[in-house]
Amino acid sequence: MIAALEQVNPLAKYGAVLPIFLVVILSKSLALPVGVGLASVLLLFLLSRQPFRIWTAVLLAVPGLAVLFMFTLAVWIPAPLGETPQFALGSVEWHSTSLEISAATGARISAILALALMVGLTTDTRSLVRATVQNLRLPYRVGYAALIAFEFVPHLNTELTTIRLAHRARYAAVPLVRRLERRRIFGFFTIPIALLAGGIRHAERVSIAMETRSFGLHNSRTERHSEPFRSSDWLWLIGLVALFTIIIVSLTLTA
Repeated sequence: MIAALEQVNPLAKYGAVLPIFLVVILSKSLALPVGVGLASVLLLFLLSRQPFRIWTAVLLAVPGLAVLFMFTLAVWIPAPLGETPQFALGSVEWHSTSLEISAATGARISAILALALMVGLTTDTRSLVRATVQNLRLPYRVGYAALIAFEFVPHLNTELTTIRLAHRARYAAVPLVRRLERRRIFGFFTIPIALLAGGIRHAERVSIAMETRSFGLHNSRTERHSEPFRSSDWLWLIGLVALFTIIIVSLTLTA
């Protein structure tokens, strides 16, 4: 599998996808978001390396979200008077007009999700922050503050894994009957408190580290890694925009 998308500057991918986001949001047809969503998933399949669980989640989430919104929103969309329902479940009825409108809405949401996954799964957060700071001249105080916020969620996941392993090791030698005692069962409700304490300690360590490195003292900082916007990134930007433009125009003309 070619990991071409992972080597492209993040700004080129986001710059190509943002106008497509706007077109999909403003569209009212069903074919246009379906075509954009399928193209995004195909690009993700062909031009990136993802584990099997990611492929499974993408293939289930993108169409599943469209179907979910189609059937749930159709219940709340009023149908024309006198229209015969397609099918009903008790007092809940689904009409063809309501299903068409909700299907278009669900397709738009799924297309937006597919575009976001195509860019997000092939972009490293650190690379995005560095590219924004170096190429768009975003103040590094803002960029690295956002990076710290992004990195806080994986830290909480690591803390949660550690706490679960500690609970498992603590009760490993305890008989099964004693594991069902009330104090041991309610002991698991202390996990959020432990996560909160760990998050506070992590925030203190990060703030001390930033202070010792004089974060915010100067107008610029030396970057260890550079994220230049090369000519190949311009080609990717133009190519992605041209590809999605061809898809949108062809589907609009055939609709």
